[in-house]
Amino acid sequence: MKKVIVVPGDNGACGYYRMVQPATVLNLMSKEIKCIISPGEIIMVNDVDILYIQRCCSENLLTVLAKVKSQSSKLKIYVDFDDLLFTSKDGSMPSYNLCRNNIDYESNGKALRKYKSVIDRISVSTKTLKDILVNEYGFEDTQVWVIPNMLSRHAYHWPRKFIDKDIERPKVLLAGSNTHYDPVNKSYGDFPVDLVEYINHNTDINVMGQKPFFIDKCNIKPWVNMIQYPLSFLEDNSDFVISPLKNNVFNRSKSNLKMLETCAAGKVFIGTYFQDSPYSDEHDLVKLNETGNNIGKIIGNLKDKDKYNEVLEYQYKYINSFWIENNFRLYEIFFDQKVKI
Repeated sequence: MKKVIVVPGDNGACGYYRMVQPATVLNLMSKEIKCIISPGEIIMVNDVDILYIQRCCSENLLTVLAKVKSQSSKLKIYVDFDDLLFTSKDGSMPSYNLCRNNIDYESNGKALRKYKSVIDRISVSTKTLKDILVNEYGFEDTQVWVIPNMLSRHAYHWPRKFIDKDIERPKVLLAGSNTHYDPVNKSYGDFPVDLVEYINHNTDINVMGQKPFFIDKCNIKPWVNMIQYPLSFLEDNSDFVISPLKNNVFNRSKSNLKMLETCAAGKVFIGTYFQDSPYSDEHDLVKLNETGNNIGKIIGNLKDKDKYNEVLEYQYKYINSFWIENNFRLYEIFFDQKVKI
């Protein structure tokens, strides 16, 4: 049995979905992989085969990994990326995302190139991230594996919900983090002005987390931890979940995670559609354009119960490909050092 130390990058959704959830499912279902989940730091255990660490591209951390690897004849270093945390020819994190202030993209990019030989294999959540690592950073195509974000069927598989009457006053949910806009400089960020004006005047608004500065009135539900989050998300009474995105390389590198959560919860998802958008697979009736000025048409059409239920049925079928319990073999293959794709 192969032993893997799993080091999440944080205790939030990113660390949970990309690291803790796969490790937990593998420990329950796999006969080939044993995962040891680290409490956020690199720990060494005798006879470990793989150190699997999230978001590792700082020079300080890569220097440590180089030393750790040099002391073991068998240890392999695997890294996971679910966001663009290093430079690319098309840019990096947009200025309205205040996390940008804590990330040195130039330094990360230089360190990733300098210590490229330390990394044996990389998992990424999207093809866009793979293309950047292969085409711009020189990693071999067979080194970088696209493993999409998935949900645990145990936590997210609920009975199907459909509506039996047309919607009168729609309720929309904004459930993204506050990294999608800049409250300091009053930048709407990913939120088009036309979209904001429409939902402020024509819908009831629910928010999970912090109230955006440009929303006039809303019901606020505080953020909860990842154990409580699925049920909290399900119990929200919104008809629609709206996730606007600007068309930039950072957002093209993101996954469709919010769409998956919405599909599971039996609400209709509305996300911005553009080439290589993470929401390219959404139903045609919910494709929000980049200006957001078709939001009225989208919601107006989907007040009709038959059209609304049509989208729900599509979403329920779509998510069946993204249950991690049905796909844990992807990780078994990924951790098999003999396998190349």
